[in-house]
Amino acid sequence: MVFHCLERCSSKEMCTISMILWGIWKCRNEKLWNGIVNTASVTISLAYDLLQQWINVQSSSQDPQVSSYTPKEALSWQRPPSGYLKCNIDAAIFKEEHIFGVAAIIQDSNEAFMVCGMHKYNGNIEVREAEAKALYDALNWTISLES
Repeated sequence: MVFHCLERCSSKEMCTISMILWGIWKCRNEKLWNGIVNTASVTISLAYDLLQQWINVQSSSQDPQVSSYTPKEALSWQRPPSGYLKCNIDAAIFKEEHIFGVAAIIQDSNEAFMVCGMHKYNGNIEVREAEAKALYDALNWTISLES
């Protein structure tokens, strides 16, 4: 039903609806993982603010937080060899809010979900530092699984 509705929307409406859905998902995770409960108006406000930030970045001629190097093999997920696990990491930086987040997901060679983790930190750091923190946390999460 959601996709049916989105087919009838303009590009701007589709972006707004998508960001609101993402905001709902994000607030759900905040409640689940951090015990933080937001009202519907805060959720919508957050989604709108993030949409405006995204629009501003898209219309900006400079893009300081995005690396210009993207290896071809990074464009699609490739399964690990049989008997191995694969850990994908990512980081997001929200400079204006002075926070950044890291996440990792581990899957097996059959693409089955094994475990994931994410964490929000206070502070402003550079992209490479945030990615390094994501890798560091992923290694620690993986080590803790063996315990």
